[in-house]
Amino acid sequence: MTIHPTIACTSPYPQFDPLSALNLIKDHADWVALRYVSETSHKRRVRNGRPEQNAIGFEQGVMIEAMVDGQLAYAGTSRLSPDGLLEAVKRATHLARSTADNKAFHFTEMQRPPSKGVFNSPRQRELPCGLYRSLNGCKSRSQSFRQHCDRHCRGHTG
Repeated sequence: MTIHPTIACTSPYPQFDPLSALNLIKDHADWVALRYVSETSHKRRVRNGRPEQNAIGFEQGVMIEAMVDGQLAYAGTSRLSPDGLLEAVKRATHLARSTADNKAFHFTEMQRPPSKGVFNSPRQRELPCGLYRSLNGCKSRSQSFRQHCDRHCRGHTG
């Protein structure tokens, strides 16, 4: 069995509690739904057998669906604070109210069943073990260089 080294890290974002978020926004419309999305992406680039990039990205946000007078509207935000969630639900309910007179169909809760899902994309290609070590070394060198620049290059423009 071959063991491939990898980078272990945690999201820099605070833990999100969808039940607390739903309780915060539930009274702003006849019906609301909240879809939380969190994504961790690893980007590794190698050219001619040499590592060029090793990056990890974290993204998260919510999509709020609001029903007002049988009209559905949506608003999304990556600001998961109470203020960010309230701003998004207010945008969704405002849009639903302002378009309710022109709706093509009158929605009810019956058309909005609860759903749950998880998606994990498969990795497309396994990197050789030595490249993982090279990429990780490349990352630590770039971090050292950035720290050097932060200490010695402030105030200079290039």
